[in-house]
Amino acid sequence: MMTNSSSRERILSKVNKVSSQVQPAPLNIEPLPCEDHLAGLDNQTRFTTNAQAAASEVLFARSKSDALRKIFTFIDNEDIDSTITTGIQSLLIEPLGERIVFGINENAKISISEASFGIAETGSAVLFSGQETPTSINFLPDYQFLLLSSANILNSVADAFSEISKLSEGHQLPRAMNIISGPSRTADIEQTLQLGAHGPKRLIIVLIDNEKHK
Repeated sequence: MMTNSSSRERILSKVNKVSSQVQPAPLNIEPLPCEDHLAGLDNQTRFTTNAQAAASEVLFARSKSDALRKIFTFIDNEDIDSTITTGIQSLLIEPLGERIVFGINENAKISISEASFGIAETGSAVLFSGQETPTSINFLPDYQFLLLSSANILNSVADAFSEISKLSEGHQLPRAMNIISGPSRTADIEQTLQLGAHGPKRLIIVLIDNEKHK
């Protein structure tokens, strides 16, 4: 008599055998036709304009060190008194890095994350989860600073998913991906827009020139 355990193992063995033989079909994405009032402008200008239209704030920096200076100047000018958390270990050795706490801190009101790339078409930032980019850091604090290389700004949403498709071909997909367009918001209550409903109430993107993230 076959037990439940042996039956389950036999079924799973068949499923795994079939799964190993299935190759994913190539993902061909054609961009949808749309009217772009910013057509003809460079990706950085389009990204900045669309990000600000989505209530993001945009700063400009020449390097990560310069980005940190801009971030701390912003924090000091806003008089925000809070722990600053990040998953990016390299920031800890930068000047001013001693003001940053590594890892997830539920009491922190400020986080510094790094975007994989941006989308000029929508002003969105794409974040992959990973050891240095835990997803919870994107949602717990009130203020989120996103570092983004200007060289990693893609033209359209279709281009973004083409890049994601390349990762899938190399079996390098992250566990989670977030596409963030502006601070968290909702208008569920009396149709009144509220920022910070399910995540940061302010999103500050720091565009870094002359730096290609890998």
